[in-house]
Amino acid sequence: MPREVKHSPQIVRILALVALAVALTLVIGIGTGFASRGFQPLRNVAAQILAADTPYPTVTPVPTPEGTVDLYSLTGELIAEAVFAEPATRYEVRSYKIEELSLPHPMTFAIDGETANVTKAWRITIAGGPFPVRAQGYYIWVDDTSLPAKEAAEGLIGFIIQASTLRDGAKIGVSYGDSIAFRQQFPGGLVLQRDPTP
Repeated sequence: MPREVKHSPQIVRILALVALAVALTLVIGIGTGFASRGFQPLRNVAAQILAADTPYPTVTPVPTPEGTVDLYSLTGELIAEAVFAEPATRYEVRSYKIEELSLPHPMTFAIDGETANVTKAWRITIAGGPFPVRAQGYYIWVDDTSLPAKEAAEGLIGFIIQASTLRDGAKIGVSYGDSIAFRQQFPGGLVLQRDPTP
């Protein structure tokens, strides 16, 4: 009996240390999970609140009966290009270019919820990154117009459907997620080599 009493404080200390270690592990695990899953929705909600008073148009393709057109590989005519002396924004953007595409047949796009048939499109390619694939997509911005972007080997690619979107001095940018609050704009403004063909 005296032997058990002598060692009981040591056992209590050991158990306390084990309990502390378990508690720290749980706290770190929960904190890490909250940081990766909890903060992002909060940031998104804040961005939506900030952007609530700033409506911006969106453009999305609609399936057409004529069949699809590979806009990514279609040969285009260069109408604008910018190269930055230093990488721009946290996405390390080095340059961008805009090419005018003549579509082989009319395509239908949804522009602000209304469909429109178009025979021209403008491909914007942003070189930089990396742009890792994550839960949300990336968007290219021309002023306050957001364009869904696809990750490519060179960076991001998006498509402009309305010729009126392209104007000298327009600000080009990129964001992760379709929120104007997350938009990061590149230095300078768009300089067109020629006006886009309607």
